[in-house]
Parts: sequence; structure tokens; C-alpha cells
Amino acid sequence: MSFGPPASLYTQSRREAADKDRRRRALCLITVGGLCLTLLAACLGGWLWLSSPAASDPVGLHGDLRPRQLPGDVREEVATRPRNQGGTELLSLLEGPLKKNEMVDYPGLWLTDTRLVEARGTVLEGWKLTRKRGPAKEKGLYKLDFGASICSATQHLTVDGRTAVLVMTRDRNGDPVCGRIIGVDLNKGKKLWDEKLPGALSAGGGRYGNPSSVTISQDTAVAAWGIGSASYDLRSGKRLWADTQPSECTDQGFAGGRRMLAVVGCGEIDRMKLKVEEIDPRTGKPKWTYAPGEGLKQVHVVSTAPVVLSVLKEAGEYESLLIHLDDAGKVRSTMPGDQEWNAITCGKQVPDYFAVDQCSSVVVSETHLFIASKKRIELGDAPSNEVIAYDLATGKSGKKFDGRDLAPIQVVQANGSKALAYQTGMVSEPGVLFELDPVTGKKTPFYYIQTEDWDFFEPDGTHLVYHRGRLAIGATQTDDEDDPSVWVIEPQ
Repeated sequence: MSFGPPASLYTQSRREAADKDRRRRALCLITVGGLCLTLLAACLGGWLWLSSPAASDPVGLHGDLRPRQLPGDVREEVATRPRNQGGTELLSLLEGPLKKNEMVDYPGLWLTDTRLVEARGTVLEGWKLTRKRGPAKEKGLYKLDFGASICSATQHLTVDGRTAVLVMTRDRNGDPVCGRIIGVDLNKGKKLWDEKLPGALSAGGGRYGNPSSVTISQDTAVAAWGIGSASYDLRSGKRLWADTQPSECTDQGFAGGRRMLAVVGCGEIDRMKLKVEEIDPRTGKPKWTYAPGEGLKQVHVVSTAPVVLSVLKEAGEYESLLIHLDDAGKVRSTMPGDQEWNAITCGKQVPDYFAVDQCSSVVVSETHLFIASKKRIELGDAPSNEVIAYDLATGKSGKKFDGRDLAPIQVVQANGSKALAYQTGMVSEPGVLFELDPVTGKKTPFYYIQTEDWDFFEPDGTHLVYHRGRLAIGATQTDDEDDPSVWVIEPQ
């Protein structure tokens, strides 16, 4: 581009040359500034789109308002009601041929944006989820075989789809022990790292017979094995800390999620005192300690945010309580844990597997605790069971949500201040995924599904996972090759 001959002191004045130079610079600045603003707007728009559910949702399921989280944070979400209330089967899996008297365990089940992942025996199987209906096919299936049985898994996963599992190995005497911790990418079916738990190979099942367990929080995996514990960076596998020679107090297990809690036992087994600590998973240092006192037989963590504990006390007779702690570890409220009425089962969501942070038939929202009762078989039109909401601020019971006759209702997960629950279907009536509002008592249907073949109201017998409009119902154990192991439904 030409702007004419260069200015010369001999052909024009300095003022005229300077004025022309200023005009050219101003024109260039305006042009460049406009271009920068255009690029900035485009980048901002692109960032907003990429941050939206639509951008990260390859199958077109919208409506989940997920909070701003880092990739290594444990995934949390708040679901909104789908536009279409008709539900349909997306994926169904049958177990397949089994040997005589063979029992298959499914210690883990996860949903990502693009995959259903099931832990089965020694393998993680990841099924690609698409909008094509019908029976599952092996197109897009990965199988990650660890060569040894998966002996513990956490239901938590990070925003970008990573988690950790424990796998069997052998101790120094050649006996089987749950002693390997493995970080995995569930989206890619990739093993990220593989480490032996320090001290676990000589510990067997632990001094008190406690099995090993694992959970995750803040991009960290933490494992306990009865007489020791260790923490690993979930991305690299680098060991952050380990307690392989504890004093009189040992970590019984950890509860993950937004924060990390440790259940700690002190003293000999017949006189053990239990306490709960919030710890920094990266350093192992406690932030606060809650010591419930004498006579405590069991402690499980129902939720870490808000903190809710399920405890079993021995005071003449066994007494079950649910205790809500504030962010400083102080008791805020207590709620009855009537074991004759409720269906809460903690510690063994999967038979023969242990975790202090896996409790079925109970979920905790931002403001309320929701408990499902046991299933009843009664004549007439009486509901099979109910879900009752308790106010965390006061501990008082509030709204009740009834199931139907022969169609029980089961809680799935928290949803902001509310909860999601699934009511079993029958031949004559479809199953329903509901949102339960503890303030109004309203049951809002998310979608309806014809599910007469599924009666999953067995606290120890079912995984229930919801993510981005999809509900996965999975067995935890089976000895029948004709039984479905997993079933995934979504809005039409």
C-alpha cells in the first residue's frame, strides 16, 4: 500500500508531515483495535460455548447446569428437567455365559458424557453411548484388563473422567491381598499409573481384618488397608504421603467427594474409639476432628458436603443415628436412623467389598437428607414404601414421598437442594424418574420409562447413577447369565 512520497523538509512543513503521520497511526490503531475487539468477542463467545452443556455434549442432551469446576475436581452437577418426558432404552447388557456356581461381581459403575463403564471381575468395560437405539454392540467398546480382580472401587470420578481402583496382588507369603492402586481414564479406557500400596503386601487384610478401600478428592486418590494408608496424585501417580507404621490409631477408611474425611480407630479392637477427621488429601494433615465419645461401634460417611455421618452406638441396645456436622466439625443436628424402618445400608454396597463412604437408600442435598424406607408387601393399595426428607438445619422430618403399590421408590442422588428418585415400573404403569422437592412436597417427573422387568429395590443389589439426563441401573452381583447387568435410559 502507498501513502505517497515520503515527507521531506524541503517539500512540506514539519507540521504537515507530523499531521499525516498521526492520521496514519490513528487509522492503523483503529483498524487493529477493531480487529482485536472482534477476535476477543469471538474468543469469548467460543469460550462460553465450549463451557456450555451443548458444547461438551456430543449426543445432544442438554439441561444440566454444572458448576465451574477444575478438571481434577470430583464431578458435581445439578440437573434440570428434560424437554421431553418420554424415556427410552439406550443400552442394555446381559451377563452372558457363566460356569456352574460362578458368581460375578460388579464393584463399580460410572457414566461419562460419552461412555458407560462397568467394573466386572478383572476388567473395566467401556461402552460408547450414542443415540442409536437397540441392544448393545461391541462397536466402540474398550476392555481394560488388569490381570487380577478389582477388589475396591469408588463411585466418584473427576470432571474429566478419571478415577482409581484397587486390584488384587500377592503379599510376601504368596497370599492374595488387595494391594495395587491404579489410576484410570474412563473416557479413553487407559491405565494412567499402577502402584503397589506401601506396607499392604505384608499386611494381608489388616490387623483388624479390615479390607482395603479407595476414594478420590481434589485430584487425589487415597487408600486405606487396615494398618496403613497412602495418598497419590491422581494424574501422575506420584505418592504424596503414606502412613505405613501408625501408632495406636489407624485409618479405617476415607470418604471422598468435594472434601476428604477419614474414619480413624484408636486402641485395640474390643475397646476401639472411633473419630472422624477432615483431612487435606494432598498432605494428610487434619483440619478438624469430631470424636463422638464412648460406645461407638460403627461410623460411615453418608456425605462429605454437607457432612452427614451414619453411626451405630451401643447403649444397652444398639442405637442408630444420622449426625450432621458443620464445616468446622461441630454437631449441627441429629436424625434417627431407625434400622427397622429405613433401607439404609452402609459399607457394603457391593457384597464382600468395603467402603466407609458408600451408603444406599439415602442421599444428602444442600439442605435436606432423603431416606427411603424398606419395601413392604401389603394387601390393598398401600404404597410399597416412601422417601422422607429431613431438614439438616433442625433434624426434623418433613415431606413424605410415597411409592406405589408394588412399585417402590428409591433415591438416586442429590440435585441441588432437591433429590432425584426412581420409582419402579410395572406391566400396567411405566417407571418414573422424579425430582423430589423437600419444601413443597412435589414430585416432578423427569421422564417415564416402561420397566416392568426391573425391580431393583434391593439396597445391596443395585448401582444407580445419573448423569446429563441418563440413568444407569446396574447389578452389583449376579450368578444368572440371563440377568441384565446394566441398563441405561434417557429422554427421547
